[in-house]
Amino acid sequence: MLKTVRRTLCALLFLGLPMATIAQTYTITNLGSASWSYSEAHGVNAAGKVVGEYEGTNMFSVLAFLFSDGTTTDLGTLAGSPYAVGYGINETNQITGESISHVDTHAFLYQNGKMTDLGTLTGLGGSGYSSGHAINRAGQVTGETSLALASTIHAALFSGGSIKDLGALGGDYSAANGINNSGIIVGESDAVQQGVTNVHAFIYTNVAGGSMVDLGTLGGNYSSAKGVNDSGTVVGEAETVIGGTTMMHGFSYQNGTMTDIGTLGGNTSSASAINSAGMIVGYATDSNEIANAFLYDGSKMINLITLLPPNSGWTNLASADGINDAGQIIGSGYLADGEFQGYLLTPNSNPPSVVILSPTLRDNSFSFSFTTQAGVSYSGQFASSLQSTNNWVSFTNITGNGSIVRITNSPLSTGQGYYRVVAQ
Repeated sequence: MLKTVRRTLCALLFLGLPMATIAQTYTITNLGSASWSYSEAHGVNAAGKVVGEYEGTNMFSVLAFLFSDGTTTDLGTLAGSPYAVGYGINETNQITGESISHVDTHAFLYQNGKMTDLGTLTGLGGSGYSSGHAINRAGQVTGETSLALASTIHAALFSGGSIKDLGALGGDYSAANGINNSGIIVGESDAVQQGVTNVHAFIYTNVAGGSMVDLGTLGGNYSSAKGVNDSGTVVGEAETVIGGTTMMHGFSYQNGTMTDIGTLGGNTSSASAINSAGMIVGYATDSNEIANAFLYDGSKMINLITLLPPNSGWTNLASADGINDAGQIIGSGYLADGEFQGYLLTPNSNPPSVVILSPTLRDNSFSFSFTTQAGVSYSGQFASSLQSTNNWVSFTNITGNGSIVRITNSPLSTGQGYYRVVAQ
């Protein structure tokens, strides 16, 4: 069963300080089903069609799904196996991922209702491993494949019925995670430096027959590139060292510079995808080291759970794995009943904005003004912290008439430190 919740988050201030922020408004759609044990959303195309994985009533199978215009379709599997995952989808609804083919897991291309095995570079009657992680507008698939020596895994480009080994920075391992519409590929690879092998992010271009470039790290030993937009900006995760402690942080990489995009107050973050406008999504831990989906606009990181209404039914958006140029975001999270399901966030157009005016703290009461729009319902709310969407408590509800109104919360009690107005 699909559930859609629409809301508008308009303004926020800390008690006694005239601060106000305007946030994008979203519709959230639960991609799961009552008969599914769990689901995860992995890829989204320009039209908001989503692919991912789910576990149905058969607890021994994981299957791939396509969500399109409110309808969910099972993509089937290779050779009737009990396993398939959809990782990427392009503008023409071609889908890539992985499925078990007889014995081994193979990359697939799904189009026109048919799933095709993309094979491996191992040979030997179709044995070996491969996986498709991303697909661009031209139908080029990137991912990874085992080589003649099956224990060696290399990043690969699947295109036109052939498989190209993209090589490695050193060692026996590499994997490609993203590809843009110009054919620029990003991923991770073994890198050997001074006799020590670590995994580093790479970018691969087809200049001079193709070359893999090491993107380095944020000061630690590890990095991995997860996505790249059509401008060539790369995002991913990398180790950094802060105060002598090694942590993993999300990064953006452009013009030879890797930039740490920070966290939500914890030690860890990872950037999964970036759109043409430079908006980045991923996950980051808060001060309690709980993973939360985020949206990063180039200057600040926003916890996406704070953009949901108190009655959304979602308690934690644990990850954001994709974003398209329309600003739609996909990921996975927890519902109030404990289920873990995929979601789709769709920006609302022309959201009513609210700016809080003239906040006043006096005689154990707090009041402020804001401009209303006629016919729009508003809820004045307070919270003790910004860590969870469930902290918000409504203290008044009004219907706008197009004028400036003033609302008051009285008497005050401990824990009423943050205030906001929600237009619904």
